[in-house]
Amino acid sequence: MQLSTALFKTLMDHLQEAVYFVDKDRRIQYWNLAAEKLTGFTAEEVVGHCCHENILAHIGEDGENMCNTVCPLASAIHDAEPRTTQAFLHHKEGHRVPVMIRTAPVHDDSGQVIGAVESFVDNTSSISALDRIRELESQILLCPLTAVGNRRYAMQFMTERFDEWKRFGWSFGVLFLDVDHFKQFNDRFGHA
Repeated sequence: MQLSTALFKTLMDHLQEAVYFVDKDRRIQYWNLAAEKLTGFTAEEVVGHCCHENILAHIGEDGENMCNTVCPLASAIHDAEPRTTQAFLHHKEGHRVPVMIRTAPVHDDSGQVIGAVESFVDNTSSISALDRIRELESQILLCPLTAVGNRRYAMQFMTERFDEWKRFGWSFGVLFLDVDHFKQFNDRFGHA
């Protein structure tokens, strides 16, 4: 069954994921409604433009601009391999949106790469959940007064070091300190 352009557009526009296609020169050929909603850019504003014109200005987790260096779309076109990455995109209103990006090459009937497709979803909830996990780990493992690792932290740390010693033969040392009259120290100098 050959899909008509209208049917294809209807299917793509009803996806929850933002999707766009680029040709081999990374010129945007299609931009779905979810992409419009997530980025603030309409299809009319981006179709026909090259993605490397920094429309979305993808910023990688390392803070680098991906559009002109490690663009997932350019990589998919170059090596014909799909990939998944996390980044931040530039919203039309100026703020950054964390996104999970999936890219894949698009092939013609003869198997030649003719472009790539990128789908992306808002990753804010995942990042918030990871931040919350880090916060809870901190509360569980660190003394709220001194921010020094507690007994649970020491046990976890020592288990990890012993595991490394068993696997790799890496040596390590342990140093314990005790501050005499710590209450007097706190009373005199303050908890901070």
